[in-house]
Amino acid sequence: MIQEVDRIQNMLDQLLQLARLENGSVATNARDIDLVLFLQDLRSDWTARLEERQMQMSIDIPSAVQIHTDATLLTLILDNLISNAWKYGREGGKIVLSWHAAYRQLSVSDDGPGIHASHMAQVFDRFYRLDDSRSSSVPGAGLGLSIARKLAEVLGLGLRLVSREGEGTSFILDFHDKG
Repeated sequence: MIQEVDRIQNMLDQLLQLARLENGSVATNARDIDLVLFLQDLRSDWTARLEERQMQMSIDIPSAVQIHTDATLLTLILDNLISNAWKYGREGGKIVLSWHAAYRQLSVSDDGPGIHASHMAQVFDRFYRLDDSRSSSVPGAGLGLSIARKLAEVLGLGLRLVSREGEGTSFILDFHDKG
């Protein structure tokens, strides 16, 4: 019963966060961020959960990459994207955070089953979950990716999905207009 109450509380918190985002009542505090150091700190927050599923998280980013954005909001975005990779990546698999310098894009990729093309347009919709058999064993309310997209919009970032069934999924944050 306690777990169910915690799940409902988490869902309510996410709904409130979405409502604030949609009402434009989220302030930003942009600053320069060393991306590698930022992601190393984020990875350390995920250590226990990664060990739980025997997963590895690698950071494939040159040491000199600087971005200008709100660290708190970026953390929320990346926590949602990493959570998705953790939930749907394969047990014992790998999550890769990589930077594509020419396009100023940060990718969060997993080696899970991928997402069928028929679902890709809806994954950012509120409460959208993949088929019942898959989502019933995976915790969550289907709000994380919707929140991630809204936060990306607040920060002026693009967020898109690239996935192939059987090959994994990548979520790509586009910093092209950011310093």
